[in-house]
Amino acid sequence: MLNFSKKIFLAIFGISFAASLVTCIFIYGAIKHVRETEFQTYYRHRVGVLAASFHELSQAYDSVAKSAAMVLYERDRAARGSLTEAEVRKLRDELGVSNIYFFDSKGNWSRSTDGPVKGNLLSFCPDYRRLYTGESKMEQTPLVPDNNAAEEAIYKYTMIPNYDRSKVIDVSIHFDNFTRIMQEQVDTDGDLERVEFLAPSGISLGQVVKKGLAKDPELQSHPVHGNTEVWQASQLLVGHVLKADITNCCECRVKNLVSDGQSFGYQIVASVSYHSLRAGLEELKWKFAIILMTMTALSAVVSLWIKNLLLGRMRSIRLTIDEITQTKAFDRQIPLSERALRSQDELDVLAKQFNTMVETVRASQDQMIEAQKAEAKSMVAAQVAHDIRSPLTSMGIALSQLQAFVNHTGRSGQDHSIGESFSTLKSGIDRVTGIVKKLSATYAKKREDLDSVEVPRLTLLDKVLLDVATEHQIKLKRPESFSVTGLSQTPTVWGVLQVTEIQSALSNILNNAFEAISGMGRVELCFNIVASSMIVKVTDDGVGIPAENLARIFERKFTFGKEQGTGLGLFQAKQAVEWNGGKLSVESKVGQGTTVTLVLPIERKPAWCACAMNLRVGQNLVFVDDDPSILSLWKQKTKGLNGVRLHFFQSILEFQAAFQGAFLAGGWSEQNVLVIDQHLNSPVTTQTGLWLLGEMKIGKTGYLCTSEFDDVLIQDRIKVLGVRLIPKPCIAAFEFKVEERGGLT
Repeated sequence: MLNFSKKIFLAIFGISFAASLVTCIFIYGAIKHVRETEFQTYYRHRVGVLAASFHELSQAYDSVAKSAAMVLYERDRAARGSLTEAEVRKLRDELGVSNIYFFDSKGNWSRSTDGPVKGNLLSFCPDYRRLYTGESKMEQTPLVPDNNAAEEAIYKYTMIPNYDRSKVIDVSIHFDNFTRIMQEQVDTDGDLERVEFLAPSGISLGQVVKKGLAKDPELQSHPVHGNTEVWQASQLLVGHVLKADITNCCECRVKNLVSDGQSFGYQIVASVSYHSLRAGLEELKWKFAIILMTMTALSAVVSLWIKNLLLGRMRSIRLTIDEITQTKAFDRQIPLSERALRSQDELDVLAKQFNTMVETVRASQDQMIEAQKAEAKSMVAAQVAHDIRSPLTSMGIALSQLQAFVNHTGRSGQDHSIGESFSTLKSGIDRVTGIVKKLSATYAKKREDLDSVEVPRLTLLDKVLLDVATEHQIKLKRPESFSVTGLSQTPTVWGVLQVTEIQSALSNILNNAFEAISGMGRVELCFNIVASSMIVKVTDDGVGIPAENLARIFERKFTFGKEQGTGLGLFQAKQAVEWNGGKLSVESKVGQGTTVTLVLPIERKPAWCACAMNLRVGQNLVFVDDDPSILSLWKQKTKGLNGVRLHFFQSILEFQAAFQGAFLAGGWSEQNVLVIDQHLNSPVTTQTGLWLLGEMKIGKTGYLCTSEFDDVLIQDRIKVLGVRLIPKPCIAAFEFKVEERGGLT
């Protein structure tokens, strides 16, 4: 088992370590997210720049191709269509194009710079016939595959007719020419590995690859569409859509690069390795691991320091307690500095409260010692009185007999001194007898004071106060002089209080009020509930209290205006009200009257107290009470309950006889509900209702109806058994509801 100090250390260290771990993970995650976002944003922009470079270079090569085509047009016209292949190759190299083709009037290949062409020109696109008919002066294509090449080759073509439209001159520029700058940028970029050009249909139009890497055929089947980015296991795919200069391409449709009605454009997909990003994040992870280890070590040191700080104060408290326990010296206290005395720290407050408690215990111990001394004196006095009483009685009897004898002999008349002696003896005996009685009374009073502390009870506060008001109404010769408002005859307000003390306090206040009025004077008793308090006001229109006396009325033995006043009534009332957590105040004006205000705390209705009962159709509702008037009241309350079978019994024996079959069949069913009195006067059995509820183990279907609802033992037993309690004063307001198929009725 871990001791308390280790538990404190582990608790503090665990919390601080968990906080450090969560903080590091959160910050690392935030930085990782920022870096990934920056990485993604950078390459989105980077691919956009590459696409713009490609577009500008494409426009430049378009101009080169057009210029080359026009030069060939003029050279062919000058040579009257008899340019040799050597001359054409020379022109190709001079003009900076990839290939030059000549097609005859039927679209067949006639000569070129890279050998025969497979297929007819018109088979590539029927619309090229317009070059022969004069409907079109020039036809161009975007990047398209070359069916004539032995290996995969991508070209861009520019076609014009010759001077007499008997031939078509075709100038092509290879894909590598357009991507030369892009290749340099890919080679110099640390993470950019490949750039794929795709037709709208997904057919590859070429791939730019970093030196040292091979082409990736799977890049063609990328999951990127449009201007988006996709993170994969080892790479980031960045998509970019680039609109081509040539959007309406007949050859593109023939080669299935686009579908009918679809315009041509390039889908660029770049694959980016995030090796550098991963390396940076790995380095960042190690840095955070070092930070976490540092914070863990710091947490351990701080936790140890806090533990020693806390336990140092607690150790001081423990040592002081041990010393007090061993030496019984209640003058010992926990040493506190000036700062600690002003501090609101929990341990400092605990130490101050402990010192206060020790002072209280010491004062109580002194009072107990004084009380024990007084008790010892009283016991000695009682013993002395007891020992003196018997011989004193005998002396009295003997004196009476002696006086009778002297009177009988007639000697008292002869000697006057004898009579005086008898009188002196009798007076002495009477005085001693009075002293004995006083000693006996003093001892009895001491015993009464020691046993007179009343235990507070959870009870119905309004019933406690209403009983006092009713008692005074009965005693009045003029009932109209007393009015009670704000209190129902059925109690509902609960409170924890000393019943006798509070009743005595209210009774004393009412007595003062009635003594202050005369003639047609009136006393009003008003009750009101505000928030969690009951406000009780006693108002009279009597003589009032002078201002100079108003400040002293709560002093012990202070009285005025009464010949037989003891000055204890309001003193006792204030002590009782404040001891029970309340307040007592007085307002008065001479000639107008006095108002005494009591503020008493109230409590919530306890969960075990029932004020209503929900029943189901077909249930048995059983009442057991030896008081016919209570049974009669229950009969009135349950009159008109439809669908519920009612049973009334005046003893436990009658109830057990009627429901014996239910017990034998397997115990009390939830179809039965029992309401039973606590004390059932029976000559046969002394069993109580609470005992029977415990024996039957019926739980929530059991109710104890009793006038002893504020008995602590009964309340504790009710909570243990899980049954409910119905105070008898609340029967008049008790409600029954029967649950039918459609709800409660």
